[in-house]
Amino acid sequence: GRCAGSTHGGAAGAAPEKKGTGWTGIVAIHDRAQERSRQMERFLIQQLEGALWSEGGDVGAEVVRKAQQRLVGFGRGQDEVRALTEEFRKQQSSHAGVSVAYVLSDGFQTLAQGRSGKADPTFRELERCFFYGEAGVGSDRICPRDGRPGCALVDTLPPHHRQACTHFLSWSWSYTLTQVREALRLWVEQTPGLRAEECFLYMCFFQNNQYRILRGSTAYCEPHVQSDTQSLGDIFQSNLRRIGKVIALLDDWDEPLYLTRIWTVFEQFTAVELGIPVEMILFPSASQSLIKEIREGATGIRRLRQSLMKVNSESAR
Repeated sequence: GRCAGSTHGGAAGAAPEKKGTGWTGIVAIHDRAQERSRQMERFLIQQLEGALWSEGGDVGAEVVRKAQQRLVGFGRGQDEVRALTEEFRKQQSSHAGVSVAYVLSDGFQTLAQGRSGKADPTFRELERCFFYGEAGVGSDRICPRDGRPGCALVDTLPPHHRQACTHFLSWSWSYTLTQVREALRLWVEQTPGLRAEECFLYMCFFQNNQYRILRGSTAYCEPHVQSDTQSLGDIFQSNLRRIGKVIALLDDWDEPLYLTRIWTVFEQFTAVELGIPVEMILFPSASQSLIKEIREGATGIRRLRQSLMKVNSESAR
């Protein structure tokens, strides 16, 4: 007879299974392949998103087209890639800020002066000559946010002046072109490491779609247009959390107009509630006056504190 331990017999004599083979090993290999596939897909999607931030002109359009083709080649449907592209464009339009470099540029100054016919218009005066009628800036462009004619001013800018916001600017449309430009110039000059071309502001004049506001669309409303207060608050809080930094542009330290506006007071309140850091900046003339006041010692500092604590939200407009 044959021995029980013979290799000619049953399972007792079978060779042991090697580690990593069989169903367990196959599942592990499959899982690793799937994870690599997911990583590659995420990488290609990030490439498309990055390409869209640089979209503008023939070169930018070609970069976007190639990024789309890579996703299609990976297995995404063309309709799906188109829908993803439009969603990214919509999001980027809402999240984009204007570069400080553009606000300080000769090009923007010339545009503002040319349209207003004034050497130093307020931004309230610029509203009408920038956004009213068929000759409005961006009136002939399709808005990435809703697919309708008329886009935000920021959507008309070239990519190097239009990138994800780094700072939220709290300010008033009553300020003049020179006041805003000189205050931002002073801020850049006095802040170590800050570069105008790398700083992108959420500045409502540029960022909000004024064409929708003028037609009463609450989704795009600005503080100076009557709208649903809760919607405005929700939109502002969402923007503030995403951006994470507030620059408050005060016209003066002594009874500033800034602290008489209900919306700027609300912005300050919300930033404090959310724990968002706020940096105060001033017009150059006010900055010089402030330095003079501080140099007077305790008396000057006391006057400064008393002035900045005079906030009456009930009477704010």
